[in-house]
Amino acid sequence: MANPVSDDQHEVKRIGHSDEQWLRARLEELERIERPSASAGELEAAEWIKARFEELGADARIETEPAHGTYWWPIGIGTSAGMLGGLAAATGRRLAGAILGAFGVAVIARDFPPHSRPLRRLLAKRSTHNVVCELGEPEADRTVVFVSHHDAAHAGLIFHPGIPKLVAKTGLFTKVDTSPMLMAPVIGGPALAVVAAVTGSKRLAKLAAVLSAGSTVARSRRCRRRRPAPASPPPPPEPAQRCAAPAPPRWDCARRRPGAR
Repeated sequence: MANPVSDDQHEVKRIGHSDEQWLRARLEELERIERPSASAGELEAAEWIKARFEELGADARIETEPAHGTYWWPIGIGTSAGMLGGLAAATGRRLAGAILGAFGVAVIARDFPPHSRPLRRLLAKRSTHNVVCELGEPEADRTVVFVSHHDAAHAGLIFHPGIPKLVAKTGLFTKVDTSPMLMAPVIGGPALAVVAAVTGSKRLAKLAAVLSAGSTVARSRRCRRRRPAPASPPPPPEPAQRCAAPAPPRWDCARRRPGAR
């Protein structure tokens, strides 16, 4: 026996296509803003998102917090330590190799969420801007939180969406519930430096140095990376096309769920 379809599901199905067109248009507007983490462009994007929330009938605010704004500097410091540790172990300085490798492992591991990222506290800070929008009853029993990035941090080949797709073809995703451990080689270099220093294996020490050097070079390239200039905005539609454009889905923000916010 089929499950009954609620009025909400009918409404979502009815306006789904229009919403998709409207959301795509908004996404293309946002994409044209150069918005690295903790930058003036990120603030511009935050102000743009706040204005869109207000168009939908929702109150929003921008909160400013201090932040380092990169991940390649703390990770790069850890991989550099791993490279030096591997070189030290390869040349017989095993104690120095173990210390440098352990430092690299600690720096990288503590920079992964949900850890406190202590090294970032010592690095230069900038202002980052978060958009906060609250709907529903302030004292509700249930709270649903949606979190999303509006900045566009420097990426790289390791974050290419084709990698998870390739891994999915192996069937690995049927056995795990998280994305692939793309950062394993990054922390693996310093970890190998420690193992090489403890065991005295110069072959492992050289491998540790090569892995860590590759990760360090990748981080330095990401530090210099600049996004290509955004595409020119499309010409404004003709009057007839503007009349046919879907209206923003104000029903979404106007609706209040009892007992939830």
